[in-house]
Amino acid sequence: MTKYIEGKLTISKASNDVVRIQFKDCNSVTRFATAELSLEQYAQAITGLSEIPCMIEISNLQNVGLRRISDTLEFELEAQNSYSRNLHIEQLLRCVPDGWKTTDELSSQNSFFEKDGKRWARATINKWVKEEDLCQNLAQK
Repeated sequence: MTKYIEGKLTISKASNDVVRIQFKDCNSVTRFATAELSLEQYAQAITGLSEIPCMIEISNLQNVGLRRISDTLEFELEAQNSYSRNLHIEQLLRCVPDGWKTTDELSSQNSFFEKDGKRWARATINKWVKEEDLCQNLAQK
């Protein structure tokens, strides 16, 4: 079975003369394949030589073909007098609702704020859903 997704391709050259080719699924905003080639391998590929041997890193395949939903999670800090970001990240991970994930490190300028005289934190959370389930998930927000 063949399936098509809207994607993006990025080709970049690192300072160590490695060419990186990355594939990204637009709906899930997920990078799922990365190949690294030497300059010689890259030159062979773009001049028509097929099946150039290389290592391909595959990741996040569980999200490919799904739609990413993002939301903001705000929570009152348990340790009001602590400025330990690691402590606040631990609390964030406990607050993330089931089915959602976060990679937020509470490092942006807007991560911490005051509300009703208390310190709060704000983080981005993500969830990946099937396109047909999108309306149902948005209604549950």
